[in-house]
Amino acid sequence: MTQSTISIDLPFNGARHLNARFDATPITSDGGAPLLAALDKKLGLVDSLVAALTDRRDSQYTDHSLADLIRQRVFQIALGYEDCDDADILRHDPVLKASCGRDPVLDPDLASQPTLSRLENSIGPKASYRLARNLFQVYLAGHQKRPKEIILDVDLTDDPTHGQQDLSFFHG
Repeated sequence: MTQSTISIDLPFNGARHLNARFDATPITSDGGAPLLAALDKKLGLVDSLVAALTDRRDSQYTDHSLADLIRQRVFQIALGYEDCDDADILRHDPVLKASCGRDPVLDPDLASQPTLSRLENSIGPKASYRLARNLFQVYLAGHQKRPKEIILDVDLTDDPTHGQQDLSFFHG
């Protein structure tokens, strides 16, 4: 019996070529990042979020554009890395770098945890409202006609901790 290998060629970052194989090394657990980049390009999600924010940083002291920071943060969260601390490892990841529009080998690394944390802490209530409004507009643009009803399933389940469990002081 002959064993076949699945191989998929995907368009990728400029002159780079991406071939997804399932029997080769090196491997990455974040193979969905290029698909996220393609989806973002189609939806314009990151561009919409960037349009809601004002970059007040002094450009002579910045290494990463606001769009780069938002793209990196959105992709990390979508890939399951919601903690900013993960950026210190992921900033070197060639697949994430390429998905964020950087050459995985030649270009500088993505932003570090402190840079992303400063970004998150700089967003106030008005900017949060604009982000939510723009996110909603992207959602509506993805539908041929406006939905008659939108259900927000907000889970406020109280999950108490007992005894001296780690981090139980965070319990509400």
